[in-house]
Amino acid sequence: MNCLTFEQLDTLLCGMASVQEQMDWLAHTSDCNACAEALALRTAQLPSVKAPPIVLAKPKPTQESLAHYTLRVIAAMAAALILLFSGAFQFLGELPETLPEIQANIQTAITEFSFTDLFDFTQGGPIDASETP
Repeated sequence: MNCLTFEQLDTLLCGMASVQEQMDWLAHTSDCNACAEALALRTAQLPSVKAPPIVLAKPKPTQESLAHYTLRVIAAMAAALILLFSGAFQFLGELPETLPEIQANIQTAITEFSFTDLFDFTQGGPIDASETP
């Protein structure tokens, strides 16, 4: 393949080249140092867009924002301590059931289940146990 022209480099950088052309030209630049250097120089010459000043400006911390932050941290710590020592988490000590107890509870619920307890809302009455599997 012949070296790339400036028009081809511009087409490549603007994204106007077809996918096949892009693949061919980039493959050529990986093998040809002159084209790779020309592509790098042309890329450096492209105009860049500057960020708006509002993006570049960093807000300076003020005494008021520092005071608000400190107040929020103190309020969060106080709320956490109140919840911790008020007994709001007492139920956590009662939660752990052993696996055999859980399995026994499930088994009991399954064996005590009866189709006669079901209600058919479409028929407006209990389900006929003779129709159940």
